[in-house]
Amino acid sequence: MAQISQIDILSRTLQIIRLMARDQGATVTEISKETGIDRWTVRDMIDRMESFNPDGKGLYIEEYEDEKDRRQTRYKVPKEHLWTLTLPGMNLSDDEALLLALMFNQGFASPDLQDSALALRKKLNMFRNFKEYEVLNLSSARKISTKETQKAIVAILNAIRDGKCINFSYKPVRRDVTEYQLMPLGVFRYDNGFYLAAQKLPEGEYRSFGLERVVGVPTAFDYNGELPEKYNYESLFDDPFGPFGHDKEINAVLKFDSFHGFYNLERNWPDAVKIEVQPDESVIMRARTHSYSGIRKYVLGFGTGVEVLEPEWFRNAIRDWHQRAADMYKTAEEKEASDEKN
Repeated sequence: MAQISQIDILSRTLQIIRLMARDQGATVTEISKETGIDRWTVRDMIDRMESFNPDGKGLYIEEYEDEKDRRQTRYKVPKEHLWTLTLPGMNLSDDEALLLALMFNQGFASPDLQDSALALRKKLNMFRNFKEYEVLNLSSARKISTKETQKAIVAILNAIRDGKCINFSYKPVRRDVTEYQLMPLGVFRYDNGFYLAAQKLPEGEYRSFGLERVVGVPTAFDYNGELPEKYNYESLFDDPFGPFGHDKEINAVLKFDSFHGFYNLERNWPDAVKIEVQPDESVIMRARTHSYSGIRKYVLGFGTGVEVLEPEWFRNAIRDWHQRAADMYKTAEEKEASDEKN
């Protein structure tokens, strides 16, 4: 009998994982029929995969046993357990993510490979969590494909280069066009959008403007008054919840359940975030931010997976948002009963 190569074993294992990653999972019999691998080998390979994952953080396999017929037991790889390896910033396909999961799974199982596997996972997570901003210069601005936005950005950067201020026409959402005189600080890209960092004249209040809403091309001029002290807008890039917050500082304490807490443990946070694992495997996050809208959106995205502990006003605000959401989904009968009660 010919010896099976390591690459063939890897290929067979990936075939099995791919079938178990279906929404309905797969039985040993189904896997055997679809791959041509005999049932005993399939069963042995699943056992080996399960033994490679003692901490549940790599390739996790759920088993749904059929008490009447062991052959109908279903095995499933839930994709939500692979979030740390799917790396959305890399746009991996499901198949690529499963292969990556398998590679880490086997790497963690070997004492000789554990350190390298852990280091590689950390580097990949760093790639996923890279800072999503870029301060633009004239060279990078000229590569922007949207011509109207490109013209506006080039005009702004020329004004900054020449030490001039700008007349700026802006169309906010649901409001009329507003005219500004601004001291431009810089233009940056964030999350596929382009933004102007600037200070209003004469008072010097800092603001950021989405450049897709600029009307026409800004014009440069020499300001005759005293210019305000320049605001360090790049410091906002270190805010854990986005660079648009210049509200008062918020020191939030959040409690995540064990599953959602694991997500936060794997992410690379700036120094403004501290994370502590509790004895019950819940996770406490202490975060300092100036972006109320950013942290609110973040917290609401976890639903019941997170509880705001501090500050009290933020806890109450999140409670009210959840209550409004619950009210929105009430049935007509529930709304009628609520109205009668009130």
